[in-house]
Amino acid sequence: CSDPDGNRSDPLNSAVLPYMTTVPPQIRPFHFPTDLSSGSRTRLTCEAREGDIPLTFHWEHEGRDLLPDIMVTSMDSFSSTLSISMVREEHGGNYTCTVQNTGGSDHHSAVLIVNVPPTWIIPPSNHSCRPGDPVMFHCMVTGVPSPTVTWHKVETASHQLMHRVFANGSFLIASAGPDDEGEYECEASNSIGQGLRRVVSLNVIVAAHFRDSTATYHARVGQKASLECDPEGDQPIIVHWSKNGSRIHPKKH
Repeated sequence: CSDPDGNRSDPLNSAVLPYMTTVPPQIRPFHFPTDLSSGSRTRLTCEAREGDIPLTFHWEHEGRDLLPDIMVTSMDSFSSTLSISMVREEHGGNYTCTVQNTGGSDHHSAVLIVNVPPTWIIPPSNHSCRPGDPVMFHCMVTGVPSPTVTWHKVETASHQLMHRVFANGSFLIASAGPDDEGEYECEASNSIGQGLRRVVSLNVIVAAHFRDSTATYHARVGQKASLECDPEGDQPIIVHWSKNGSRIHPKKH
């Protein structure tokens, strides 16, 4: 090459400026512990294993800003740490860390699952019914993971497992009878905490009735006659006598 005056330059004295590129960041994968429950504490570090400094970090929870009680700190120029001093149920969800520099950006997400012991939504309660009536016992609970609900009829020697349990924890006696009367126990557990347990009772009220609706007695004139009235059903039972449609009142002595 030559200058404007036509003088040729010495190629040994010419210099080529290097083209500088910025290495974009890459995040080292991270995840939350799986044994977190309400009241525990945790932290999560987002580390750029590659990428030129300076780096900018940004955290989001479910696509929104972090809750006010979540702290973000940085101990060096290539990482950012999220800390929760007391985990609550509302802390659960997806957390995303985004890191960027002039060369590009990278992001990584992790899901925080807050294990919650069972709590009542609709606790079971006692029931009374008549024979043939349907009876629905409720035992609705919530928790993370979803609790398992089982019903037992309490017996003197053992517990009889009730298999007619719906997905929401309730179970149905389609047509209650005297044999269904007794105590029932609902248990809900999900391996978190102590679980829940409650015993309730079913009272099948049997109306007063006679095994035989009519009876005929024979007696001689002047002979003492004794008529029996033996009703069945749940107490208290009040008995009245009548003759030819007229009520008989007991004599007072």
